Amino acid sequence: MYKVNLLPVELLTETEGVPRKIRPRVILVAFAGFLCLLYAIFGVYLFIGRAQVEQKRHALAALEPQIQRVEALQNEAVTLKARAAVWQKIISDRRTYYLLLADFQYSLPVDMWLTGVEIFQPEPQTPPGAAPNPPQPQAAPQALPQPTRVTVEGGTNSLASVGVYLNNLCRLPYFKSVTLKELKEIKTGGQERVTVFTIEAALKEGGWR
Repeated sequence: MYKVNLLPVELLTETEGVPRKIRPRVILVAFAGFLCLLYAIFGVYLFIGRAQVEQKRHALAALEPQIQRVEALQNEAVTLKARAAVWQKIISDRRTYYLLLADFQYSLPVDMWLTGVEIFQPEPQTPPGAAPNPPQPQAAPQALPQPTRVTVEGGTNSLASVGVYLNNLCRLPYFKSVTLKELKEIKTGGQERVTVFTIEAALKEGGWR
């Protein structure tokens, strides 16, 4: 039995024993479809990413007041910590000053009394013609300046007691030098003669604390 194909050659879709060839147009259409699919997937991921970013932005905007409150509390905690450190130092200094003043009293001869004690730091000397430095603004409380001098004023009925008191002060561990600044005799209201004195002592740097 014989098969006869009556179609012309150009209309033949396939030839017996020869596989069909894929046309370039089909390849281009398939490639374009693949690109469209990739673009669609990319668009979906981009849309989802933008939605997530917008959601996070709204969440951060809602948390912004709380973040500001936390930052304010942190700044306040730092300030309070600095103030507490300053007050702790002041309390410690007062305790040290108390011991110093108590030793002043214990070193007094029996016929001597004190009229004033001043613990201070001398003002820095400004050269003639130089403008003083303007005060700098301070953001946090600063510690008190370290005192370096002590002035003691008092009176006595015996001139020798002044020398005894000077010797007693020199033996105290607080000072690196003790100087008699003024010594004079005055009359009281009852016409009694009293010797008044002024002693200045230089504190040791850190050694007296």
